[in-house]
Amino acid sequence: MVIRLVTYLVIPVATALFIKEMFISHTSYEETILSTVAATIGFIPSGFVLLTSLVMFKGAIKLSFYNSLVQDLYSTEKLARVDTICFDKTGTLTMGRFDVTNIIEVDCNKEVLEKALSEYAACDFDKNSTILAIRSYFKKYTSRWHFKDGIAFSSKRKWSLLDFEEGKYVLCAPEIFVKDPALVSRYKKAVNSGARVVAFGKCDDYIKDEKNISGFKLMGFVVLRDTLRDNAADTISYLESQKMDIK
Repeated sequence: MVIRLVTYLVIPVATALFIKEMFISHTSYEETILSTVAATIGFIPSGFVLLTSLVMFKGAIKLSFYNSLVQDLYSTEKLARVDTICFDKTGTLTMGRFDVTNIIEVDCNKEVLEKALSEYAACDFDKNSTILAIRSYFKKYTSRWHFKDGIAFSSKRKWSLLDFEEGKYVLCAPEIFVKDPALVSRYKKAVNSGARVVAFGKCDDYIKDEKNISGFKLMGFVVLRDTLRDNAADTISYLESQKMDIK
C-alpha cells in the first residue's frame, strides 16, 4: 500500500516542483532540473528497496501455500501482470486419466464387440492409458481367451494388435484404417466435441517383423474423455472473476 501511494505521489510532486522553480522562481533550466531531481529522490523513503523486497517475499511465501515454487522474488510482480492463461487441458484441468463414455458398434453385434474389447483390454501384453481406461470400463470381466502373440502400440504406427486363438484384433487411431466418408463423419463428431476416439476391429493376418496387417474389418469405436479435476470449474470461475482471458 505504501509503495503504491509513493508511486502515485512522486510524479505530481515532481511536476509541481519543476513548475515552481521554472516559472515562479525563474530559476535556470539546469538548476531547475537539479533541484527537482534532488527533491524527488529525497521524497522516496530510504527503506523503499527493503520494503519492496519484503512485500515480494511475503507474496512468495503466500504462493508456497498453494504448492507454487517461486524461483526469484520478481516472479510475484510478473505474475501480477498476467492477463491471459493458456491451458493444454491434459493434466492441467484434467487428471490425465481417460474414461470410456461410449462404445459404438459398426456392422457388428454390440455384445460381440464388447466381448472382444473386454478380452483385448484384459490381456497384459500391452498397457497404455487407452487400454487401462477400457480395462477399467470392463473391470468386473475376467479374461477367458487364449493369447498367442501381439504387436505393441507405437505412437508412430498408431495401432496395436493382439493375436488370440479366437481371432486377431486391432486397436488403432481411426484415421489409420477407417476411410469410409460416412464412418469418418461419424467418429469426427465425437472428436470435435473434445473426445478421444479409437477404432477396434479384426484383421485376417499380420506380419510381425514388418509390423504390417491385412484385411482389417472395423467392428466399432470407443469414445473416451479426460476426467476433469474436481476443482476445475471453480478454478476457471475464479480466473474469469479476476478479468483474465483463458485460452
